[in-house]
Amino acid sequence: MMRLWNEAFPRALVSGTVAALASGAVAAWCGHKQRGHAAVPINAVSHIAWGGSAEKQAKRDGRNTAVGFLLHHGASIFWALGFETAFGRRAERSVPEALLGGAATATTAYVVDYHVVPYRFVPGFEARLKDRSLFYVYAALALGLAATARWRAQKGRRFTTMR
Repeated sequence: MMRLWNEAFPRALVSGTVAALASGAVAAWCGHKQRGHAAVPINAVSHIAWGGSAEKQAKRDGRNTAVGFLLHHGASIFWALGFETAFGRRAERSVPEALLGGAATATTAYVVDYHVVPYRFVPGFEARLKDRSLFYVYAALALGLAATARWRAQKGRRFTTMR
């Protein structure tokens, strides 16, 4: 357990943040193209905090945007912890390993997000984005995780222990 905390968690903070920024940017771009406003997909995520439907929370509101992004960021760090634990060191070795690990993690995230958890905890992107856009959002999550592992390998940066 200490190894998980000391090694994987610091790496997950970085890779999860990169993945959240990448997938959030894709969601915003798709929201702008499809709904005329970049924030509505992220706002929809705030339904987790407030209850009710994602459609209701998607309105243009700075409070919903902040809460939605914080929830999205937290979820991305959660999935990054799984990525770092299962694939982190292998993902640093090669691009195919990084892409495979990112894709496996993003696929697991999608299945859990949309087919396992109760509606209250579904991200809510589907309320404001078309199905193809959901693929792009999760692909960006995968690429964010993979890119961080490859960057870490190239720079020789290992976020190993916190003491």
